Amino acid sequence: MKIAILFFGLCLLFNSWSCKKTEVSVPKDNFISFIVDNKDTINFDSTANLAANFNLWKNTFYSQDPLSNYTCLMSDTLTTPSIVINVPGKTTGKFNELNRNTYVRYIGKNGTSYSGILGIYEIVISEYGKIGGQIRGEFKGVLRQKNQASSVLITNGHFSIRRSDDYPKL
Repeated sequence: MKIAILFFGLCLLFNSWSCKKTEVSVPKDNFISFIVDNKDTINFDSTANLAANFNLWKNTFYSQDPLSNYTCLMSDTLTTPSIVINVPGKTTGKFNELNRNTYVRYIGKNGTSYSGILGIYEIVISEYGKIGGQIRGEFKGVLRQKNQASSVLITNGHFSIRRSDDYPKL
């Protein structure tokens, strides 16, 4: 009996040591991160005024429909670098430059704007939470300047942003 109690005590002791040494990695929420041209890692966290919401607005410029609807994921666009990602509707899925109401724009550290209008890109929304929940996914692609003078390669793009209220409130 004493041996069983001693053995049980030693198991608890070893188990507690191993728990202290092992840290569980908790996924980070409210971030956008990606690599530009295989060299510059860009990270936005919750201090970068990240936003994610569904928009329904009258816009005949981007779409033939009088009402365009899209989800917008973005960093603070008043600073550089910055990024804006739009995908149609309120759903998970895979989107690219051929989908209506899909758009990516990256403004580099020097203020140069690159967009997916003339580029090739892919956005995957893997989770689309309710208001207050998370919108998660990945993105990558080649974005070009308006005059096509130069382009940037975006790789390893990931995001997880808390979804805010729809705009306008529906």
